[in-house]
Amino acid sequence: MVEWLLIAGGAVLALTLIVVIIGYLLPREHTATSSVIIPHPPDSVW
Repeated sequence: MVEWLLIAGGAVLALTLIVVIIGYLLPREHTATSSVIIPHPPDSVW
């Protein structure tokens, strides 16, 4: 049982470390943006 907890904890730690490393590799000026075209007038959306 303890082995599985250590394996699961190590996997979570490894995934977190990978995400942090990828974040550090991004350019400092990097911004994520998104847009969508909604075929309705603004009054019905807001």
